Amino acid sequence: MKDRTPTYPGRVRLTPVAGQENVFDLQMADQPVEEGTPINKATLLTDETAAALGLDPAEDPTVDEAIAAITRTALDCGYWMRRAMTYTEEATSPSSSYLVSIGASSSDIITIYYVDELTTTSDGSVVMEDPQSVEISYNNRSAASVLSGKYWTPLTNVRVQQTAIYYTPSDKSVGVEYYSSYGYYIYSSGSQTVKFNPEYGPWELVEYTEDSTKYTPGLHDGYLYTYETKPLWSGKVAIGSYVGTGVYGLANQNQLSFDFTPVIVIIYREDSQTMVPLFYLWGQNFYQTISGSSTGQVCITGKRVEWYSDTASRQLNYSGATYRYIAFG
Repeated sequence: MKDRTPTYPGRVRLTPVAGQENVFDLQMADQPVEEGTPINKATLLTDETAAALGLDPAEDPTVDEAIAAITRTALDCGYWMRRAMTYTEEATSPSSSYLVSIGASSSDIITIYYVDELTTTSDGSVVMEDPQSVEISYNNRSAASVLSGKYWTPLTNVRVQQTAIYYTPSDKSVGVEYYSSYGYYIYSSGSQTVKFNPEYGPWELVEYTEDSTKYTPGLHDGYLYTYETKPLWSGKVAIGSYVGTGVYGLANQNQLSFDFTPVIVIIYREDSQTMVPLFYLWGQNFYQTISGSSTGQVCITGKRVEWYSDTASRQLNYSGATYRYIAFG
């Protein structure tokens, strides 16, 4: 909204009303350089906004009632949260070139499933979609050559983010070998073990709603959804301080405990206003200073916050330094 900016503050024009003694029409004469935003229903609380807050426009709700409705919405009903979820490929060399056991006999057979390319489904999963199959034994060992240039596994219905599979480059061969007294194995010296590891983004608020069925919980469209019934912020605040001890690292984590589950924790070093890491607790497992110079790992367990970094200063635990914190939950 904008304020009215008059050239002549308070100036008005009075025009006598014909036939009515001592009655005047009043008109602003302040010659504004900025008209300002009018104060009316259209700018303060439209029917559309009132309805969105669960108010009945026919009852002419006030701005005060709208603010009360926002408070109820934020604190009383549930809400949907989501965070992005993607998968990053991890390819490693197996510890042995003897990859999959076939059996003790040269006539034993194993079925292998394979595809040219992996498929990412609508929910973000990485799968072997519609794989072909081949039966391999020592007596039919030449059949293993079809696996060259393919992703393959002896398992069915594989989701690659849960189970490692094999990939054999097209310039590498696959065969069958006898491995000491252990029996016959599918053998390849150039294959890789492939797995897709999940990577999560921070939690973000989708919307407040009492409808716990509006979205589908779980992973879809690249996001992991969840419905929460507790307040996102219940209005609780804790303030305190501690003195750094100089230790750091995973084995020497700092921790703070509260009477509530914290949503945001802000900590700063008393003699250095730039050291202000923010703990975003909805799914994030790291913190960073406002200047971006210090980062570390953070974990929320119930009503306790724990964190660590690679130096005492970055861990906000410099020996003898006083740190102050404020927590919201």
